[in-house]
Amino acid sequence: MNILLVDDQQSVVNGLIENLNFKKIGIEKVFSALSAKQARKIMKKQQIDILLCDIEMPEENGLSLNQWVVDNYPSMVRILLTSHAEFSYAQQSIKLGCFDYIIQPAPYDEIEECLKKAALKIQQDRNINTLYDYGKLYLFNELENLDRIIYNLFSSHQSNVTEAVLYLNKVGYPLQRDSQIQLIMVDIFPFHKQDAGYLSNHSIKKNLINALRESALPESVFILITLNRYKMFVILLFANTNILSTITEDFYKDFYLKITENISDQTACYVGKISTFDVLHDEAVYIHSFVDNNVTEKAELVFCEQEASADLPLKLTYQVDRWEKMLRSGYKNIVMSEILRYIDMIAASDTANFRNLCILHQCLTQIFFRHLYESNLEIESIFSESYCYSEYMDAFKSVPALKKAVCFMAKAMDDAPKQLSAEEDDIEVAKTYIITNINRNITVKEVADHIHRSPEYFTKLFKKATGMNVKDYITRKKHEIAIDLLKNSSLPVSMVALEIGYTNFSHFTQIFKSIEGVTPTAYRQKNTDN
Repeated sequence: MNILLVDDQQSVVNGLIENLNFKKIGIEKVFSALSAKQARKIMKKQQIDILLCDIEMPEENGLSLNQWVVDNYPSMVRILLTSHAEFSYAQQSIKLGCFDYIIQPAPYDEIEECLKKAALKIQQDRNINTLYDYGKLYLFNELENLDRIIYNLFSSHQSNVTEAVLYLNKVGYPLQRDSQIQLIMVDIFPFHKQDAGYLSNHSIKKNLINALRESALPESVFILITLNRYKMFVILLFANTNILSTITEDFYKDFYLKITENISDQTACYVGKISTFDVLHDEAVYIHSFVDNNVTEKAELVFCEQEASADLPLKLTYQVDRWEKMLRSGYKNIVMSEILRYIDMIAASDTANFRNLCILHQCLTQIFFRHLYESNLEIESIFSESYCYSEYMDAFKSVPALKKAVCFMAKAMDDAPKQLSAEEDDIEVAKTYIITNINRNITVKEVADHIHRSPEYFTKLFKKATGMNVKDYITRKKHEIAIDLLKNSSLPVSMVALEIGYTNFSHFTQIFKSIEGVTPTAYRQKNTDN
């Protein structure tokens, strides 16, 4: 197992190398780089299993480097280091799928513990992908036998790929490094959404093979099918001649038609370029970028050679400002209708892609949360089991999910409280301010200043209205949000702590345990199926 340390300060890199017991963790080789550019060169030449990377670096920061790693080495376990506890960093690291996020300066034993967990995850993943004994494999149906083997062909670990190729050769699939290949990804929406009573993956694979053969796929072309972690069917066509180059576009159209007739008309099919097996991993990453950009969940046949979708119109900033002003003037229904039409507009254009939906979701969230705060409605109170905070925060992943989030927020705004007395209004404004800024270390003075009261008077007023002091209220609200995130999200516990304003993970654990009697990790294990 190998690790790459990336930090623009040589002293930091030296400190990590000298003070961390890599051998005890199970790490054999330690590589280091002082810039993102150096890191890329190392990753292209060496097999890197764990990336420990600083965020704040000149020229190119760690978040940009992590995005590059996601696109090129998605199985690499990534941990970010930063000396600034900024929530925006945490949000971006979550979206990039980072394993953990460490605030510097952190004790070396804390960093070492994080690396131990990362190493354990890698080992567990390798165990899952380890090939079964050949004799045991033959006890199962042919498709089930091959599924794990084929999955390993896409691994970033060359040892897994080599072992998979050897096995396939033994059971009659003459796959070679220079074999001509074509990759097809089939996304059957009812299946990956796990609709009740839908076909099994075994049945779907058989249907896909039949559709290929009935569409007159040449007999000399071999078919391998597996199910990836996104519940999409990945078809690998290969041959040791140039026969794939003779297949026409009509073949794929006929294949797609048979899928829609025999499996589901709610299916998207992505056809990759003809290439060679030695670039299979890169080809899979490339095709998946088209999958990510299908945020409208459009059922279609896509040939993955087209240009990437365009960016959002530059007038989005103007629209956001306008919507916010209209909301303040009381034109909520008009604004919500315009927002939904705007989403439909980008869905029908070439600007509907994953990145642009993220941008739009962030802009709308700022508008909604600010308006709810100004309307004296506690943000935390609008979420429930039927629609929780984490579901709203994930609404950027598709157009239907984003439209649902907008409609939910419209209803929440309708539920805004009526006019209160001056003192009651101050208390409600203070409560909303606390929730809106729950990701920071909020002080009593800061809240009092926000409602233009002295800390002493505000404390008495708050205690009289709520029956508890301000600090206890802040702690309780942080705890309630922590409970929700532990139950309903897959955020690492350290990220949960950061999201509610605890930059010291040990302090968060201590506070949580004093209330629940168990650590956050133990609470999650007890209250989820994970």
